[in-house]
Amino acid sequence: MNTPEQQQAESVPVTLARLEGKVDAALAVQTARLEEHARRLDASDRLAAVHSVAIGELEKNAAAGTKAGTSGWTVASVVVSSVVGLGSLLAVLITLLRAVPGAP
Repeated sequence: MNTPEQQQAESVPVTLARLEGKVDAALAVQTARLEEHARRLDASDRLAAVHSVAIGELEKNAAAGTKAGTSGWTVASVVVSSVVGLGSLLAVLITLLRAVPGAP
């Protein structure tokens, strides 16, 4: 029969192997988390670099006294909105003129 000391001596390597497996698993999880955080940080750094360049260009334009040009699409949308608004106003006026029979 095994004495308690022998049983304990035999179980130590098994316990150490089990603990080593747990440590390896925890290390793998932490490594995966670290890699994910590093990936997110790299993406944030790239975005900050792009914004920094854009801010630098805006500051350079402001220092030069030039203002950023208005986009052609912005001008076109304002013109189209104005035409639609005037058309709607004209339609309302024509409807009112027809609705009121004594109007000139």
